[in-house]
Amino acid sequence: MNKKRISLIIAIVLISIFILGYIISYANTDERLYVNLKPTNLEGVGYGIGNPKNGSEGNYIWSLRTYDSNSASDISTKQRELYCIKANYGDTWNANEENIVEYNLSYNIQEERERLIDLLGKYTTNEANKKVIELLNAETGYYKEIMWILDNAYIAGTTDKEAYLEKIGIKYDEEYQVYYYEPTDGYDYSDIATSGEYTYLLTDEDIKAVQKTAIWYYTNYKIEKQEEFNLKDKVDWLTITTDGENYNQLADITKPQTTEGADRDELAKILYNYLVDAAEKNSGQYTSENGYKISEPAKVNTEGLVEDGQGGYKLTTTREGENYIIGPIKIDKKNDLGYEIEIKVTNEKGEEITKENYKFTDATGKEIENITSIKDLVGRTEGFYISIARNLIEEVSIEINITYEKTEKTLWLKGTESTDRIDLEKEQPVVEIEKTKETVPVKFTSKPEEFDLALRKYITEINGQNIETIGETTRVPNIEEGTLQTGTTATYRHRKAPITVKENDIVTYTLTIYNEGNKAGYASKIVDQLPTGLISSTDNPRIIESIGKDGKVKNSYKLTYNTTYNTVTLEINNSENSAQSLNPYSVSDGLDYETLTFKCKVVEKADEKLQKTLTNVAWIDEAYDSEAGKLATDRDSQPETSPNVN
Repeated sequence: MNKKRISLIIAIVLISIFILGYIISYANTDERLYVNLKPTNLEGVGYGIGNPKNGSEGNYIWSLRTYDSNSASDISTKQRELYCIKANYGDTWNANEENIVEYNLSYNIQEERERLIDLLGKYTTNEANKKVIELLNAETGYYKEIMWILDNAYIAGTTDKEAYLEKIGIKYDEEYQVYYYEPTDGYDYSDIATSGEYTYLLTDEDIKAVQKTAIWYYTNYKIEKQEEFNLKDKVDWLTITTDGENYNQLADITKPQTTEGADRDELAKILYNYLVDAAEKNSGQYTSENGYKISEPAKVNTEGLVEDGQGGYKLTTTREGENYIIGPIKIDKKNDLGYEIEIKVTNEKGEEITKENYKFTDATGKEIENITSIKDLVGRTEGFYISIARNLIEEVSIEINITYEKTEKTLWLKGTESTDRIDLEKEQPVVEIEKTKETVPVKFTSKPEEFDLALRKYITEINGQNIETIGETTRVPNIEEGTLQTGTTATYRHRKAPITVKENDIVTYTLTIYNEGNKAGYASKIVDQLPTGLISSTDNPRIIESIGKDGKVKNSYKLTYNTTYNTVTLEINNSENSAQSLNPYSVSDGLDYETLTFKCKVVEKADEKLQKTLTNVAWIDEAYDSEAGKLATDRDSQPETSPNVN
């Protein structure tokens, strides 16, 4: 009996420990954030809207200083990137006290948004809870606009400053070595940019101060209807301090010695208006379907493409004159987040093909104009192609890497959380942002997939004697493959002058089948149209074996002779052995081929006066694509036509 009671107590203790551990993990309370509101940062620079020392004339743009504990001497070596989400809110803010606030609850503001709304909503009488729910409301509030500002926020030492400013139209003139404003698509602040040229840029702290006020435009002006936080049409609103006591207009700080203050102030107003307008314009990117969060700003579109079995996708390669045209490649523009994109093109040996050796083209091979980099092709509806000289590749690999900044957004709150509710204290909600680089690679492979067999026919023997032994020049082709690398066929040079024969002579013809294409296959049916005066010899065997490039037997063909049409037909014989394919053409291995011979008998009587020429023509009537597993269409043949040899 005692043993049972002990076991029961142990079981209850274990269950209690498990539930407690589960609750602690669920509440995200392991980490603490220690913050106090300071008028200046560690470098002694601070900002305000108007004169915050006079409450009726302005507001502080607080610097959020972080600590490693609640001791004022324990200042964090690395200050964290924090934003007050609502101005003039919270006991510490409103009291203008420099007390260290200990935040004990943290949440991923996007991943845990719905759960937060649910838990905060359980305590409906808590005003602090209601304020945070307002911030998280994606449909009737301004959550999406705030997320856009945070996703596109500048972080000193992480974000490329010039790229950040260029998005709003602030560019650099290399020749005159000045910055200037140029309106961007959908955003024109020429009425603010009165000076036109700028010697000085915004500082990192200037930008951060403006980003804070852009957030407050939505949380204080749009939600709370506090007019003092609508700064769109106001001038000289941004003030600066170096002691936390005396605030001066940013535009005036260096007058009359330099234009630094005026330059920074004007650029700050352009930036503020851009952030507010762009947040509203792009808020539609955040939808219930994507969980009100955006990811990569550009994405390679692989819809409809077949996987290549190597972690990539297959592209189509076609030939256009001396070039291969590879594509299409489509890269969709998803949102306005900054990103970098790189492309690497390699051949079948893994050797990189430099940009000088390929072009960005349309489907016809026409070069696309005004393209300085692949980034200019992002968002092109029809996609683009890559043109490469055919003698540079037999296969090609293309890797596209898109690198962008992911913004992790952590909401810090002060309060308590239980299994079914959150009870907040009235302190400023703080969002911490951290940017990390993420690279998304997409790989493509492609090789020309054109089926192309070539057939050459020539006389090799008369009455069993090699024609060279009877004083004739060889008819075996001399092959130049250079034209195959720039065109659609190799050049076959061989003597075609007639050879004198007489009635009853036996002429041996050699047929050679070459694979000029990029796909493995074989000729499954060859037709030889004999002229009047020439017939198939009875010496021909029923089965004729071909000899491959290696000198070994390759395939067997069944010979049939049609006396009505005077045609010899050679059909691949698969009854005993499977047909062997000819390998695709490659620059390194050259043309693969097979040869077969058959005999014809001359039945035309000699005519000394007319010197009649007997011409016969052979062609590939059917060919088999071994890679596709079906009869092939030859790229430069017309099998539906039959030559007239008489």
